[in-house]
Amino acid sequence: MRAITIVIALLVARTAAADCEAVRTQLARDAARAHGWNLAWGLGFTGASILQAAVAISPVSERVRDGMWVGAAKSTIGALVHAILPLRIREPSTCEEAEAILRKAARDERRLFYLNHFGGLALNTAGALLLAHVQTWREGLISFAIGYPVGVLHAYTLPRGSWHVVRAITAISAVAHDGGVTLTVAGTF
Repeated sequence: MRAITIVIALLVARTAAADCEAVRTQLARDAARAHGWNLAWGLGFTGASILQAAVAISPVSERVRDGMWVGAAKSTIGALVHAILPLRIREPSTCEEAEAILRKAARDERRLFYLNHFGGLALNTAGALLLAHVQTWREGLISFAIGYPVGVLHAYTLPRGSWHVVRAITAISAVAHDGGVTLTVAGTF
């Protein structure tokens, strides 16, 4: 019986070590993706802000000027979000902290995914209503039709690897005792 206990303990320990390395690999991948996502979208929103503001201050029609100012404001808000609240995923130094960091990364990814959806909807609706008020409903709808898909693209390019891994985690444990072995499988399926 002791031989079976030792074999099961070694199998569980080997599986735990492999899981730790898989989690660490996932976190390293997500950390790199998060950095690239923050940088690309932050620079993109900053560039869009500058370009739209430059067009707005140039000699253009009032209709174009108002649309450019609203677009520049929306892009500036997007750039500021990336500067102030970037998605950051830490890489664990030990296996003990790997699962906690993975769960935090998953929460952050899920939170940002939904904030991007609802925040983008709110921001583009506000911009459309403002343009509808100062110009026409047509101008407001054009602004929404351009800005909202950018917000959806922003949300769906967000790295979500940790979120998906945490949803699929299954914990398997084996406990040996005098009467035999108990195998427990738990998790989200």
